[in-house]
Amino acid sequence: MLAQYREIKSRHPDKILFFRLGDFYEMFFEDAEVASRELGITLTSREAGKGQRRMPMAGIPYHAASGYLATLLDKGYRVAICEQVEDPRQARGLVRREVVRVVTPGTVLDPRSLEEKSHNYVVMVAESDRPAAYGLAALDFSTGEFSACEFRGDRPREALLDEIARLEPAEILVEDGAGLTTALGTAYPGRVVEAHPPAGGPEAAAALLQEHFRCSSLEALGCQDRPLATAAAGVLLAYVRENSASRAGQITRLAMRSHLDHLLVDATTCRHLELVRSSREGGRRGSLIRVLDRTATPAGGRLLRAWLLRPCRSLEEIACRHEAVAELVDRPILRGRLRECLRRMPDYERLAGRAAVGEANARDLLALGTGLGLLPELAGLLAEAKASRLVDRGRSLPDLARFSRSIRATLVDSPPAAVKEGGMIREGYDPEVDRLRAIAGGGKEWVVALEARERERTGIRSLKVGFNRVFGYYLEVTRTNLEHVPPDFERRQTLAGAERFVTMELKEREAMILGAEAHLADREYELFAALRERTAAECAAIQAAAAAAAEADVLACLAEVAAVNGYVRPQMVDSPGVEIREGRHPVVEQILPGGFVPNDATLNGRGERLVILTGPNMAGKSTYCRMVALICLMA
Repeated sequence: MLAQYREIKSRHPDKILFFRLGDFYEMFFEDAEVASRELGITLTSREAGKGQRRMPMAGIPYHAASGYLATLLDKGYRVAICEQVEDPRQARGLVRREVVRVVTPGTVLDPRSLEEKSHNYVVMVAESDRPAAYGLAALDFSTGEFSACEFRGDRPREALLDEIARLEPAEILVEDGAGLTTALGTAYPGRVVEAHPPAGGPEAAAALLQEHFRCSSLEALGCQDRPLATAAAGVLLAYVRENSASRAGQITRLAMRSHLDHLLVDATTCRHLELVRSSREGGRRGSLIRVLDRTATPAGGRLLRAWLLRPCRSLEEIACRHEAVAELVDRPILRGRLRECLRRMPDYERLAGRAAVGEANARDLLALGTGLGLLPELAGLLAEAKASRLVDRGRSLPDLARFSRSIRATLVDSPPAAVKEGGMIREGYDPEVDRLRAIAGGGKEWVVALEARERERTGIRSLKVGFNRVFGYYLEVTRTNLEHVPPDFERRQTLAGAERFVTMELKEREAMILGAEAHLADREYELFAALRERTAAECAAIQAAAAAAAEADVLACLAEVAAVNGYVRPQMVDSPGVEIREGRHPVVEQILPGGFVPNDATLNGRGERLVILTGPNMAGKSTYCRMVALICLMA
């Protein structure tokens, strides 16, 4: 076993190896010392072989691994999960083990390690020296959102760093020896990882993208003229596929973006305007997003944040959003019904993402199936609207009603968290499951009857039938009653105050019960795994539904905020100028007691192009400037 461990560990020297042994994940040598220190678990040791020093070791129960894993990820560690990949009952010799997944801060899927309303990006940077240019690919592995862009021309390095700051990645991949490694390592300590391009260079990276997205050319992805973006996307895809045993079905599309498609809000501006976090406390309190975010869904919260950090530049798109928000402000009953429907929806994107990589359990699938059943209701509500954007989002919702019914018909109403111990499949769904349950259930009833019968036969009123995993079923007799034990009782175990026995009849029945229970658990897992695969196959459709619901959520949220805070619809013109009447700072008015004194601001290209503010310290000059900026951004 130790030789097997050493061989697997040699392929993952920079990661903590969770090595499955029965019901525990064990760690050895340096990994054990790190785990003991970081997780607060007991460090023990065992013999490592003749003439060798004792081997440090530490372990955690496999069913509690998620909490320990989250702690290690929060502290910047990467963990390789090594599982038993064959049934120990059928193994000849040592059970075969393999690393089934590598979990890193940027590829984590456990909800406990993710913020509901924030993306969890892993990014890859590719660079060129002559002339200076950069490619950036960004992936939220939990949702499948995948994009790439290039930075060329004027100050590409600064533009790249601003974009990385907006993304706030959990993990940053760079090429070996990249010029940005030092700068990124200083700005993001512990998050920078050297990534190795696929063998074959840029051509292999491009081929990997074509293979994954099943397209014959880069033109289909829109990246034929963007070699650095293509290289970054290919390396990033190779990285996550390697870490997830090639399971990355939630990555269904690659969006090629230009950083010129939206208003550029650099890192300094974002910090000074306190768009997503307060400069004083570092959290959402005191930020603009705290005021605006009344979204009902996690995906809606993530989309609102993206809109805030990348303000739209298209007047046509802005007008569509304004029309939808205005209608929902004017129709509070429709807005309320829409928001109530959205509140009942789960995080479609992340549930589908877990299913696509084989991490979802029965509770995840049931939550997804129940949530998908709400889509017809959402479509009906959006169909009542007149604004084109709301109507379009309703029409774009895919028909997943049959799939939703299939999930709910397969799984029980309250399935267990474990997926290999049975109890997941609904009665009447599968004849074989029903048959095996009848055998197992009938066997347990027989055991209860046996206890009563043996008490009557032996006269031992304290006799009881019990079970444990080591010895199976047994008859327990206290020491004071041993003289009444009949000859056909076969001693199995001696305790301090009792003896445990078996009979031939009990052994035969035990084989029948345990055989049925084992086959039942196997059959239920087989049906569950098939359902999970069907869910993975529907990932693109589920993501489309999530995108439509998220946008409807953001529009309804902005309408709710506008109605509550008394905001009015801005008028946009295709010419330079800002005219604000009775403007209020959206954050300050929510924090300070009393009313905020409204202010006007007029800046145009005809004569009023400059405002000079004077006054003593703390008179509100910077508040006025930030008010103008925030109102423009909100518009």
